[in-house]
Amino acid sequence: MTKTPIRWGGGMYWTSSKRSWLGLFASLRDGRILLRHELTWEHTPPEDAAEEILKFYRAHDIENCTVVANAALWPDEKTRYGFTVAESFQRAGVSMRRGSEDRVNGLARIHSLLAVRKWKILEGDTETEVVSPALLIHEDCRVIARIFPAVMEDESNPDDIRKLPQYNPILGLMAYAMSRPLPTPTAKRELPPDAIGHWVNEIRAKLPRGTRDDPASRVRG
Repeated sequence: MTKTPIRWGGGMYWTSSKRSWLGLFASLRDGRILLRHELTWEHTPPEDAAEEILKFYRAHDIENCTVVANAALWPDEKTRYGFTVAESFQRAGVSMRRGSEDRVNGLARIHSLLAVRKWKILEGDTETEVVSPALLIHEDCRVIARIFPAVMEDESNPDDIRKLPQYNPILGLMAYAMSRPLPTPTAKRELPPDAIGHWVNEIRAKLPRGTRDDPASRVRG
């Protein structure tokens, strides 16, 4: 059996003055996302961090991983002078992409990732249904797991979080969350027992096979 390759992605918040954070996310077969690894640095040149990232990739068989990072690493061309942090990472071999600066929508995306939904997962040859958020955090990711319960909203804007250096991992997660569509649960939404969809589906089941695919006969649950 051919092993399905894991699709990797990264979310980073880089700073030279405080702790930087990189999360490495694996897309699971059922559509959910697993934050599998995290790396942190303090007062580290980007070239040294890039070398550590690539070494980590090799040790954990991580391939084709693009890191979405805070937009400040790509300064505006009108204000830019010299070599940028983003270019330092890219020149060292780390694939990078500029992230969104929209913190309000970024926080909303995190809330959506943490919302509980139904998912169908395959365990061996058996399909089971689980109830979980779209984002799973591995127990090895202790830094962000410790920060999550302590995050406080911004006093002047409840749709944002306070601008504290210890929240940098949340900003890295925001960068990743804003870079891709929200996962779609594979479990179909169940219709209420009295929903008209049940009646229509019963009619569809009695139709000749050639007419079942008529767009007029389709019902969304």
